[in-house]
Amino acid sequence: MKVKSARLIPYAWGLAVLWIVMGTIIMTASLIWNINRQKNETIQLATIEARTVYEKDLIYHRWATQHDGVFVPITDKTQPNPYLNHIPGANVTTTSGDKLTLVNPEYMIRQVY
Repeated sequence: MKVKSARLIPYAWGLAVLWIVMGTIIMTASLIWNINRQKNETIQLATIEARTVYEKDLIYHRWATQHDGVFVPITDKTQPNPYLNHIPGANVTTTSGDKLTLVNPEYMIRQVY
């Protein structure tokens, strides 16, 4: 009996090593596949988010352009634009006494960001 078990020990070790190597290869392949999948999903989500923000900004800009700008209260950050002085009514005062200035779409977008 000792002779048979002595011959089985190297076979068992070889089989164990084979299983360990195969398991390691499978786990490594799974890890690589999952990392690549996660990376691709992250890129897809970032692309969707970037498109959404861009489209929102474009709609925002188009709306302001269709209205030839918007009137906003004059503040320290929003002073009358000297390049719009040629437009009649670029600076107005409301009936309640608030002073408003015309802001063109490009300047409005710059103030948002």
